[in-house]
Amino acid sequence: MKAHWQGGAPCPRRDPPGADPSCPTFLYGGDLMKKRMFSLFLALTLCLGLLPATAWAAGETVPSNVTLAGTALESGKSYIATVDGITEKTGESAETNYLTYDNGTLIVIGTVEITCDSAGLSFYNGTLTLAGNGDLTIAASGSNSAVSGSPQSTLTTAEGFSGSITLGSVNASAVQNVVLDLTTGGDILISSAKNSAVNTPQNPVMLAGKTVTIKGTDETTEASPANVSTVTAPKLNVTAGDGVTITGSGAIPLIADDNGGECAVTLNAGGDVEIVNKGGMAVFGPLTVTEAHNVTIGGGGTSLLYSANGVHCINASGTVKMESSGIVCSGNDANGLTITGAETVDIAGESTSAPVVTGMTLNECGAATVTRLQCSDTMAPIASTVTSDIPVLLRNGSNDIEPQLLWDGEYYQKAAVDDVYMEPSSEAAVYYEAGDGYVMFSKTSDGTKTGTANAVLLNAGSTAPIAGNLAEVKVIGENSLSEIQSLDEVGTKVSFTGNGTLHTFFGGSVEPEIADSVAFHGLVCVMTTEAPQEQEKPSISMNFTAYGTSDLPPIMWESDQDPGSFVVGTVSSKEAIVTIRLTVSEGATLTIPKEVPLKIEKSEEISCLTNHGTLINNSTVSLPDATPADIKGLRLTGSGLVQVPSGTSITYYTNEGVELGNHKMENLDLSSADADQGDLKIDGYHWDNADRTLTLNGLALTGTLTLPDASGGEIKIVMSKESLVNSVSVSGSYRPTVHITGSAPLTVQSISGDMSLTVAQGAVLNAMERINIGSSGNADSIITVNGTLTVKGDSGIRCGQMVTGADGTVNISGACGVAVFGVNGSSGTEYKGAFQIANGGTFTADCTDYNVMVFTGGAAVTKENAETYLVLPDNYLPAGHSIRVVTGESGGDTHYAVTVAQKDADLTLVSEHITGAGGKMELKYQPTPTPDPDPTPDPDPMPGGGSDDSEPSYSILLTETKGGVLAVRYKYASKGDTVTITVTPDAGYELDALTAEDKNGKELALTDKGDGKYTFPMPGSQVTVTARFKQTDTGTENPFTDISKNDYFYDAVLWAVEEGITSGTSDTTFSPNVSCTRAQMVTFLWRVSGFPKASITNPFTDVSADAYYYDAVLWAVEQGITGGTGDGKFSPDAPCTRAQMATFLWRAAGSPAPASNVSAFTDVPEGSWYAKAVQWAYEQNITNGTGDGKFSPDATCTRAQMVQMLKISNQEFHVVK
Repeated sequence: MKAHWQGGAPCPRRDPPGADPSCPTFLYGGDLMKKRMFSLFLALTLCLGLLPATAWAAGETVPSNVTLAGTALESGKSYIATVDGITEKTGESAETNYLTYDNGTLIVIGTVEITCDSAGLSFYNGTLTLAGNGDLTIAASGSNSAVSGSPQSTLTTAEGFSGSITLGSVNASAVQNVVLDLTTGGDILISSAKNSAVNTPQNPVMLAGKTVTIKGTDETTEASPANVSTVTAPKLNVTAGDGVTITGSGAIPLIADDNGGECAVTLNAGGDVEIVNKGGMAVFGPLTVTEAHNVTIGGGGTSLLYSANGVHCINASGTVKMESSGIVCSGNDANGLTITGAETVDIAGESTSAPVVTGMTLNECGAATVTRLQCSDTMAPIASTVTSDIPVLLRNGSNDIEPQLLWDGEYYQKAAVDDVYMEPSSEAAVYYEAGDGYVMFSKTSDGTKTGTANAVLLNAGSTAPIAGNLAEVKVIGENSLSEIQSLDEVGTKVSFTGNGTLHTFFGGSVEPEIADSVAFHGLVCVMTTEAPQEQEKPSISMNFTAYGTSDLPPIMWESDQDPGSFVVGTVSSKEAIVTIRLTVSEGATLTIPKEVPLKIEKSEEISCLTNHGTLINNSTVSLPDATPADIKGLRLTGSGLVQVPSGTSITYYTNEGVELGNHKMENLDLSSADADQGDLKIDGYHWDNADRTLTLNGLALTGTLTLPDASGGEIKIVMSKESLVNSVSVSGSYRPTVHITGSAPLTVQSISGDMSLTVAQGAVLNAMERINIGSSGNADSIITVNGTLTVKGDSGIRCGQMVTGADGTVNISGACGVAVFGVNGSSGTEYKGAFQIANGGTFTADCTDYNVMVFTGGAAVTKENAETYLVLPDNYLPAGHSIRVVTGESGGDTHYAVTVAQKDADLTLVSEHITGAGGKMELKYQPTPTPDPDPTPDPDPMPGGGSDDSEPSYSILLTETKGGVLAVRYKYASKGDTVTITVTPDAGYELDALTAEDKNGKELALTDKGDGKYTFPMPGSQVTVTARFKQTDTGTENPFTDISKNDYFYDAVLWAVEEGITSGTSDTTFSPNVSCTRAQMVTFLWRVSGFPKASITNPFTDVSADAYYYDAVLWAVEQGITGGTGDGKFSPDAPCTRAQMATFLWRAAGSPAPASNVSAFTDVPEGSWYAKAVQWAYEQNITNGTGDGKFSPDATCTRAQMVQMLKISNQEFHVVK
């Protein structure tokens, strides 16, 4: 026989009869032994499913001498708790709370509470595993431990263990020596009244439970507790779902290792963390806390946390509160404390000879305070070496009402607030509380009140102005201040630095320098003064420049005839002659609010108002003797008007320069009208009481137009001449239908009230702020658009139903789009089709939160029936979009809404408002129309002859395709009508296949009529026509793998290759998205022109004679196309901008004058060196810009854009010869 050892330790066994019990486990031979082993194997197989996998893990050893409450546990037996220990459970016992021991596994069933006068659970040299799902309590009295064993022993839990574990002792450590590795779904409590809770100096402690509580010595006990740590171990790792608590009252550290060693502590807590030692240090060793809510750490020793080499890191979402009778964090600067994510940090200590905290870092915290609890005149700072992204308040005593502020290494004193200004001090660096933030000033440079100082604005908000001789203003976070006055000497420039946002009004004698990283919103006023010479008064120049987004403030003049207005030009006050200029900088948006009219004093001073950005006039702009061209030159937008005084009369214009006449009034109230009123020529309006019709003829109405209720009937507004109305409302509650007709535009600020609204075919309605006509069921509160409706305000449209007809166009932008609430009627009726577009109608939106929303309230919406509420024709959804259903909870009820959004957009519905469904979007079907080649006689008369209007008609949809176009005369036809399709292939293409299918996909028979015409009889449903074209002449073969036929520049690239203009960036690549260089641009122009030779000498130092572009550059210089970039350089490798590209083409065409001097693009300033070139390119259809009315002149031109524009300019308009 051979001995068989397992892992060097005795094998678990049940010895057969007659075997020597002193021998190690053997495998016996012989038939009898085989039968016995086979029986053991069967028994073991049946038991494997009952034993936890942990007991059988590789490398684990069954412990020896396992005792519980003084009773040796035998494998296969069960035990129940008694008054003073345990006893074996017999078969007759009905007890449901018991333990079962089996080869190193202790299975807990029910709730087992063991109290004993002897040692609790004791075992040696192996792993003891707790299994089952019951709760286990072991409480040892006297000088006994609840769990003890040799350092080579491990107490662990089986996977899935879910019971609570409570281990307690009185005079001894609750857990002694063993490795503790417990994971449970229940709570863990380990405590000792007068000693350590855990004393495992050679072994780590790993605990995971719902809550984990470790309690050591308690100063409230009658007998004096031992001066020990609550946890003595080299490492403590705790994971808890709801919180961690570790407490004690020893004079030595609460958590440490033996013999002065450090304990590395990691607490992963889903809830609160509490670490409190009433007598001494809290943690001796590096502390890491993660995923906690509130963290409380307290200690009664000279320091709270210490580690010689590690750092302390706390990540919490709530309050971090740390308090010490001495120092909170000691150690060197590198081994300090890092706190991340806490809403509030509150640190306090009693140390007076050293900083309360040293080497602290705060990341993404909300507020922080460090308090020295004992007031002292010591020179030691309250905190030292602090790195923080928020200011830290430093209090000298808990009642300190004037704390210091520590920010970026600087200490600021709290400033006195007696003055109306926030200003620097000559005595110390000071700070002011400003809303939720701070305004901080350095001490003045020379110690005088007029010396220079720097300011820091950190999330500051205040109506108190700032004043001082400022050199630098650092902007951090979101700041809103009423005014900053730089009391500097002439020539001193203020610099705005940082990376925050600032809304303010700035005044100084020199234009400030604003860093690109600062988002500055407001007006900058640079004021200079000239001493009086011949005149009696000094001359003052005030130059206002608008940056970012802001409103125009009034200028208050003493005894002024225009109080509350903003005057541009030269005015005279009692003290001085003042010249005021106003400039809107490029990219800025300045709004003239209704209450602040803008007035230019003299006609020759119109040039004092310059607009390089966006100037929104919602008030009145007065321009004396101005022409329509002068008004257009200002590029005003908004709902206001322009008045042009001339002599004793005033003529009113729209912001676009359209003359309205001299009709202006504040309010027009027709609510009680019972007769005709108003004269078109004299008053600008006429009310026909019998027809309930209001005709507007160039009326400028700055107040409210109030319409009668019309008893639920119709009220017409006929636009005879473009007019402006601030707001439109209706009286009464009968919900009339307001019908807007006529070809002249009507511009309003808002329309509100219970009504329905119709924009007739050809009519134009512009709403600059909102339309809100109620939210009744879609039997009323209906908006019907057969003309053009444009809404630009953030409030958008709110109505009961929105219908866009086949000829209708809706444009909407701002924060909110169209919100329709008419699904649920007041009588309980549920309506469908709340938002619908007829085939041919167009809906264009660019809103922030949502473009369209149908809110159904309690009416449940599924993905299947969503399209019955929001109805679109086929092929109207843009790529990547779909009709989507959004749900939200309000007051315990589920609400539903339907919208059109990106398929992967993250949508939310809160309080009848969707977010995530905005962005640019166009709902439109666009078959390309083709004119009939035979104008007479009409080969395709109106189907049905137009004689039976009651007969239903069905839509005809044409599928977009490459290589040609399809056209039908009419978009609708009745059943039985003959429909003619006209097919026109593009050059180099021919028709390959043509099909027409009804709504069920059934193919219809087509008759070829010749000359590209095909007919079919209209069925009783919608028809979809699809064509496929194929190339007849392939032309130049595409040699490039990075372009395809679907690219807009495909033909242009092949043309450039065929003409020898380019051969690509390699044999197989063209690199269409790579920036085009200046050298490439002039080379392409040169090659298009036939490779001409130049006769001039090379004027540039950076153009080599052997460069491929050498001849091209010299030719371009000789032709006046370019003069280089200055300093004798051409900069061949510099990217060619879009402005340079347009200029090169324009000069190559001979620099022709554009038809208009008014730029088509908002980002092309008039008078700029490229303005004429860009305008000419726009007029020649060479470019339409980059969208949103912009040309993007400074953007680099790509190689694809370059060949596309070169092909258009050369082949279609022959500008390059």
